[in-house]
Amino acid sequence: MAGKQTIRIALTGHRPSRLGGYDYYSPVNIAIAFKLREHLLSHIKQGKKIIAIGGMALGADTIFALVALKLKKQGFPVQFEAAIPCMNHEKKWPKESQEMWHSIVDQADFVTYTSTMYYQPYLMQVRNEYMVNSCDELIAIFDGSKGGTANCVNYAKKKEKKIIEVNPMALVVEVKGDLLKSDCDVMMHQANCQSTMGSGIAKQIKKTFPEVYKVDYESPLSPKEKLGKYTYARVQNQLKPVEVVNLYGQFRYGTDIQHTDYEALRSAIFGYLEDLKKRTHNISDLKVGVPKFIGCARGGGDWNIVKGILEEAAEAFFVRIYTYKLGN
Repeated sequence: MAGKQTIRIALTGHRPSRLGGYDYYSPVNIAIAFKLREHLLSHIKQGKKIIAIGGMALGADTIFALVALKLKKQGFPVQFEAAIPCMNHEKKWPKESQEMWHSIVDQADFVTYTSTMYYQPYLMQVRNEYMVNSCDELIAIFDGSKGGTANCVNYAKKKEKKIIEVNPMALVVEVKGDLLKSDCDVMMHQANCQSTMGSGIAKQIKKTFPEVYKVDYESPLSPKEKLGKYTYARVQNQLKPVEVVNLYGQFRYGTDIQHTDYEALRSAIFGYLEDLKKRTHNISDLKVGVPKFIGCARGGGDWNIVKGILEEAAEAFFVRIYTYKLGN
C-alpha cells in the first residue's frame, strides 16, 4: 500500500453478550458496524489507506473484521490483519462461529499469531498489547466495564495511543416496526406548538393515547413558550406502562416550508432526558424509541442533521435510541 499515507487501526471490544448478541445482523450490531464503517471511511476520504487489525474474538472483533473486509471487497483501500492470540483460538466455539472465523482468516491480507501456545487467558492480553503496539489508532467498543477491553484501553493510554471510544450502550439503532406497538419504555415524537396533533404519528398517538394529547392542550405554556420544551404522559400500551413524550421541535405545521427547528428539537430531547435521568437515576437500561425521520417526514428537516442530534443525545445520556420505520 505504498504511495498514500497508511494508517494502522486496531480494535478492541466486548463479546456478543454485551453487544447485540451472536446475530451479526441484529439491529444493535448493525448500528455498531455503521459507526465503524463511517470512521474508516472518514480516513479514506482524507486520502489514507487503512490496515485494519482485528483480534479475531467473537463480538466486536468479528463486526470490525466484516466491515473492513466488505470495504476491501467494494474497492476501498483497506487491508485486514488477523491478530490471533493462540493456536486453538476458535476450537471450542459453536460450529457457525468457527466457520465465520475461518472465513475471515482466509480473506485476511495478513495473519499474525501473537503466540504459538494453546489457549491461556493471559494470551488475550498479549494479543491486545501486540495490536496496540502495532497501531496508530485504537477503536474501543467499550461500555466502561471491567475486563479484557478495559485492560486493552488502559494499555493503549499508557502507550499514549489515540483512542476512539464507541459506547455500545449509547447508539442510534434502526429497526423495522410500529413504534406504538413496540416494547419501548419511552416513545418520543415531534409535535408542533399549536396543540393540533392532526397528522402523521401525532394523530395516531392522539387516538391511541388521548392522555398524551391532553397534556399537550392543557399545557400552561403559550405556543411561543412551548418551542424547545416538552410534555409527557404515562400511559398503558399493550405490553406495559410507557411514557409518551411530545417534543416541541416546530412552532407551526404545514408542507410549505421547513418547520423543524433543530435547536428547539435538540433542547426538547436533552431537556426531557435530563428530567428522566433525575427521576429514575439510571436511564441506560431504558429503551427509548422515536419514529424514523422524526422532524423530517412532515417537519421538513434533514434526517442527517436530526440523526446527528439523536446520536449526540445517546452519547450524552448513555442510552440507546431506537428509530422505528414501518415496512421496508
